[in-house]
Amino acid sequence: MNTIPPAASPAPQQAGDHRRATTVLWAIATFALLSLCSILILVVLATGGQLPDLDQGTSWTPPPAAAIAPAGMASGIERLEDQPFLPGDAIQNVSGGRVNLRQTPGFHNKPADDVIAVLEAGDVATMVAGPEQADGLRWWLVRYGTAEGWMAERSNSGKVLLGPAS
Repeated sequence: MNTIPPAASPAPQQAGDHRRATTVLWAIATFALLSLCSILILVVLATGGQLPDLDQGTSWTPPPAAAIAPAGMASGIERLEDQPFLPGDAIQNVSGGRVNLRQTPGFHNKPADDVIAVLEAGDVATMVAGPEQADGLRWWLVRYGTAEGWMAERSNSGKVLLGPAS
């Protein structure tokens, strides 16, 4: 009697190699994913959870044009191009809209009570100190009436908010 041998099945050696290759690929993929998650967690911890809001349209703020010192300013104080305001300068809301005066520099993730006053278009205040950098903007400490707080020089979109009083 002639018997036909059954179809050849893969050798046990080949099946073991395939399983080993699949296991190695899964190990590499798992390691890469865990590494990425670890880096993200480290970034969040290092920034105190203050990651930039991607939906805010963060933009680059161009440096202001050089300002000229007012005639009444004491001589010997040099006004730098990158620092258009000095303590004692009268500044004005030149935005054409309302500008918030805040307890601390920055506007991301702030409680509602961080806004201590609002300057209407054309309102004048006095420069106290600054600048400070926060949330990608340059902030100045100003006195407005009896309130003293921080105002951004430009908006997040680059619109000028503060200028010398006219």
